[in-house]
Amino acid sequence: MGTTQPDFSPTQYAEVESRLEGVLRFASARGIADVHFKPAQRPLYRRFGQLISRRDEPVFTADELAILTDKWLPPDQLSHFQRCGDATFVITLVGCGRFRVSCFQARGNAAWSVRVISPRILNLRELNLPRFLGNWAMLRHGLVLVSAPPGGGKTATWLALLEHINTASATACQIVTLEAPVEQQFDDKVAFIHQREVGSDTQDVASGIRAAQRQSPDVIGVDVASPHSLIDLLDAAELDMLVIASVTGGGAVDVLRKLLDYQTNNRQLIRQRLARRLRGIVHQQLVATADGKGMVPICEVLHMVPQTAEYLKSDRDIDGLQALIDSAAHRAAGMVGFDHAIGELVHAGTVSAEVGLAVARDAEGLRPKLSALRPVSSPPDRVVQLTPAGTLGATTFSVSTFGDFEPKG
Repeated sequence: MGTTQPDFSPTQYAEVESRLEGVLRFASARGIADVHFKPAQRPLYRRFGQLISRRDEPVFTADELAILTDKWLPPDQLSHFQRCGDATFVITLVGCGRFRVSCFQARGNAAWSVRVISPRILNLRELNLPRFLGNWAMLRHGLVLVSAPPGGGKTATWLALLEHINTASATACQIVTLEAPVEQQFDDKVAFIHQREVGSDTQDVASGIRAAQRQSPDVIGVDVASPHSLIDLLDAAELDMLVIASVTGGGAVDVLRKLLDYQTNNRQLIRQRLARRLRGIVHQQLVATADGKGMVPICEVLHMVPQTAEYLKSDRDIDGLQALIDSAAHRAAGMVGFDHAIGELVHAGTVSAEVGLAVARDAEGLRPKLSALRPVSSPPDRVVQLTPAGTLGATTFSVSTFGDFEPKG
């Protein structure tokens, strides 16, 4: 498997590489989240959730993407690409920033999907996240989960929680992270942070978690955990340390269901352990803002109030936990249902009712509630856009700035 390296002169290769760097520098400067490269097609840019392209931009041929793949991939990732047909790595362009590159083979040709990494880790406030999430980061032990669908900004939230510990802790602490790959680099402030890359610094997530337990950490952070590794994280959380992990999921209850389905023979035992150690789950999904200038997260929050713990301990269907999340009775304690969060954003004028209904769990039930709402203010002028690889800053642009773009389709 793998592509055959084409025969390029040094001058030809330098021209292709310069063109690629130009595309990436443009994306970084214009607040683009992703750039997609396919042979013989113009690059596609993902901005505020929409795919767009630039008029008259030169295409990259199959041979050009093949030579870039051969030259840019680190040796171990190139070997993996040639064996398996895909590879992921992070690159840094001086004076521009960092990018996560996912190379993959499609119909025998190399293609690229590149995500722009923010130049810094944004905090919880800048990401428009619930303020009380900072309280979770200050806990001394337990398990905190950040859930989102692919591209939902979970890594940005996960990083913000760890950075909150790094800046707001009253005493020094040690953090060990497991990442694949390491995208953002922490600067030690209050915390002493060891960032371990899965595949190079440690064999896999499970062995990394076991090793971390012998390194006297106060906090273990994992991005992105699988249902299998969640059991290892629960083990670590029972050793009197705080564990913060991001997971791919469709909601707070969906994350718990996947975890329990993976442990069919020990479901009741796992539920008892979760009741003791789970501190909360925040599930988020990104949507476009009403003013079209950015994206904001809709956040569903499962908080461990006594009723949550009692439900987990019981043998009732885990799906019934959704009613507790949606109940107004626990909202003061920090519990927020997904559709209620949509209503708050629509009421604030941040998100349009049309966009909110498109992603609602119960659109028909939510529709009359949104119809009765009137936005209390105009959409904010400055909105942070979350991206899967981290976050993009809060830069906004006039329509004329993107005059050379056109929608895909």
